[in-house]
Amino acid sequence: MPATVKVKICEARHLPVMDRSGETTDAFVEVRLANNVFKTEVCRKSLDPRWDSDWFKFEVNDVELQEEPLQMRVMDYDTYSSHDAIGKVYVDLTNMLVSENRSTYAGWLPIYDTLLGIRGQLKIEVRLVPFCVDMRTLWHLSNSILFFSSALFPSGFRVKRIIGLVDHTLVADDPEHQWMDKIRTPRSTNEARQFLFMRMSGELRRKIGNKVVEFGGNAVVALRQRIDLGHMGVIFRAVGTAVVVEKLGSDLAPNQDVNDPVASGMISPGKRKVSTLETVPGSPVDGASVPAAKVEDSHSADGERSPTNMSEIGKMDFERSAKFYLGNSQESDQQALVRRNFHS
Repeated sequence: MPATVKVKICEARHLPVMDRSGETTDAFVEVRLANNVFKTEVCRKSLDPRWDSDWFKFEVNDVELQEEPLQMRVMDYDTYSSHDAIGKVYVDLTNMLVSENRSTYAGWLPIYDTLLGIRGQLKIEVRLVPFCVDMRTLWHLSNSILFFSSALFPSGFRVKRIIGLVDHTLVADDPEHQWMDKIRTPRSTNEARQFLFMRMSGELRRKIGNKVVEFGGNAVVALRQRIDLGHMGVIFRAVGTAVVVEKLGSDLAPNQDVNDPVASGMISPGKRKVSTLETVPGSPVDGASVPAAKVEDSHSADGERSPTNMSEIGKMDFERSAKFYLGNSQESDQQALVRRNFHS
């Protein structure tokens, strides 16, 4: 379903000096989403410029929302020569698709240059305006899939069913080996590769989401994205565990914490114990069932066992030839402790 993305450029701070003669900067911002581009006015002679621009409106569809990042390039205006690049800001809009209440985002974001690092901060506001009252009724189903990079289920959710592993692979041309690389600057090549990584990451999530929908799931946990740089191309791989989850909020009493041991017969993830490894029937991975761990809840209200949570899932050695990872996140001390206890 199409929607409107509104972007407002508010101000910037701590910009570098680009005009050595006056120790100032004439900054403006170029905003791009898909094939549409808008520009702010030039704020002259200021390292902390304020624009408070009008709302830039982008009409986009489902695929563009999932795959295309919002780009903001901060530039220094030059009258008699090409404008100098200060840095760029990327915003992933997919978080606004799955959130029930977060249709507006506002805050300070770092301005990053691929050669010089952080070069100030940019304050923006982003709004997602659907063409209907309840946009979730008309989104493509892959838009509503939840993705979690952690192998531990987040608090506030419980697992009703574990489906199995899902994966997808994409191949793209490396911008560093294109003919245009012979005439463009190293900064432009770096930005082209950076944009490719973000766009392919969004496409991978969309493809994985389509598979999860076909299998009857609504979330992916332990999601891993990896990139393999070849001689002429780039290979993008993603793997995760498809599950069916539901929120605990509707089952909680007023002022009751999500991790309360008596909440709906659930206990917090750090206090669960893995009982036995059992096979979940119908796991669609290469035509075979996938082993999955069921979790025993000794504090269950009805005394019955249910596969509600687990300490580790989706643990596998996936393509040792991968050069590096995308989006690795460090685990908390509690998660690390659970991991050690599980393996011991």
